[in-house]
Amino acid sequence: MTIALDESTVGHLFACAGKDPYFFELIIRRVYEAILSPGDTAVDGGACGGIHTFPMAERVGATGRVHAVEAHPVHAEGLTKKVEAKSLKQVTMHAVALSNEAGVGEFVCVKTHPSRSGLRKLDLSFLPVPVETETIQVKRVRLDDIVPAETTSWRFCKLDLEGGEYHALMGGRSVIAKHRPFIVFENGREVAAGPYGYTSDDWFALFERLNYAVFDLFGRPFTSANWRGGRRIPWYCMAVGRNSRDVDFITSSFPHLLKRVVDEFGEPSGRYATQNWWKLRPLLPLESVPS
Repeated sequence: MTIALDESTVGHLFACAGKDPYFFELIIRRVYEAILSPGDTAVDGGACGGIHTFPMAERVGATGRVHAVEAHPVHAEGLTKKVEAKSLKQVTMHAVALSNEAGVGEFVCVKTHPSRSGLRKLDLSFLPVPVETETIQVKRVRLDDIVPAETTSWRFCKLDLEGGEYHALMGGRSVIAKHRPFIVFENGREVAAGPYGYTSDDWFALFERLNYAVFDLFGRPFTSANWRGGRRIPWYCMAVGRNSRDVDFITSSFPHLLKRVVDEFGEPSGRYATQNWWKLRPLLPLESVPS
């Protein structure tokens, strides 16, 4: 049985996310655990403390590669030490910011909420604690430069860049066109588009040029009408190459995966994912999508 995305179910999904900030992250994790195979390459853009870096590394194994990208100096240093302590040779750390151009530029560190840091200052007035920021200089690179030319299987990409996802994708057009990875990314819509200087037309045109189809994190097609509202939208999207097996995964296998995540999580009365994150094992068996 698959999950029926009526208003009641969508409300339940948001209730889970409201109770446990790792709930949407759990959906993302179960997706790449289904997508990735030993020997694959993955990119964890906005790796922060490594909540996705380490499960990705376990999934791709010693013969694979995970490129963990983190611009915040404290997070980058801490994650580097964790990777070294675990002797994970398949993880390559990049203490840089992903953008559409290479060079050095400003990075806004949100001192009171470090995970909200990014290349632009966003409106964070909704946060319960007053925001304190510090602007530093960081190295900027493109995804085209992160994924080496000799890579044979870039299979999955996660981007959580506090608004910088559009520019990161712009900086990865060549390598994305070559490998056609499954992409999960944060989509702040107007909250991000204004400060980062792009429009919804620019955003959709990028995916048209890439020949990618876009879905929200619940597996529903994401269109220009959704950009303007009209239904509750999770703050992550999935993008996959049109006419690829990844489209089949989203339309056929993903509803089963989402149902299993909901069953795994249970009622939105606790913090299941947050409390159990480092003990979670992949949901088995689940159909994977070949490269």
